[in-house]
Amino acid sequence: MFQATLKNDPEAKKKAFEQWGLEEKHGMSFDAEKVLCYTCKPGDKPAGIAVQHCEIRKCAIEKGFDCCIKCDELSSCKKGAFTSFPEFHKGVVSMQEKYRKAQA
Repeated sequence: MFQATLKNDPEAKKKAFEQWGLEEKHGMSFDAEKVLCYTCKPGDKPAGIAVQHCEIRKCAIEKGFDCCIKCDELSSCKKGAFTSFPEFHKGVVSMQEKYRKAQA
């Protein structure tokens, strides 16, 4: 979804929208102008529907983190997209490893 947003590619956005099951999860119809992703930390960009309703993001914020890669429980986390998309979870764990090495 992030790459589709950057490229403003409606077909790729629709594919990710369907893959993520956003219509079922959030009761919204596909609209290429409203379906977007600027990552979990969008900064000055709008937060997409998935980020607005992300239980992983909500958990990180509740723990006082700006991102889940700071959480010691990340590798065993079974929340939301991590369960639905195990490769995504592996990628975030890999980012955490790189982040921690850079902080050391």
